[in-house]
Amino acid sequence: MSKGGQTATQQTTQQLNPFVQDLMTRGFSAAQNVASIPYQAYQGPRIAQFRPQEQQAFQMAEQAATSRIGQPQLAQALTAAQQAAGYSPAQFQQNVQGFMSPYQESVVDATMRRLATSAVAFTRPSWPQSKT
Repeated sequence: MSKGGQTATQQTTQQLNPFVQDLMTRGFSAAQNVASIPYQAYQGPRIAQFRPQEQQAFQMAEQAATSRIGQPQLAQALTAAQQAAGYSPAQFQQNVQGFMSPYQESVVDATMRRLATSAVAFTRPSWPQSKT
């Protein structure tokens, strides 16, 4: 409180629980010890060695490649992929035309005409419009 221009200050101090203080001191000390250890690079092997079965598989694959096993099948697959890459919708239409039924063509064409007619009729208003 203050009286007539005098001010009073009050100072309080707080202390940590001694148990907590001890834990913090020991933890900080341990952290400093760990931080002072220099980096040691790993000197061991970086990857595991191949097992004997894996080595054998590598040798078999190498033998198959050098003796050209599967070469005819690979050539056939390459030809099929090249033909598929060059295929166009026009070629499909030409190839499938022989399998199309005249009846099916008539049905599809008639249905498409009806849909077009319905779409036009639907978009036109059927009520009389007033001129204002």
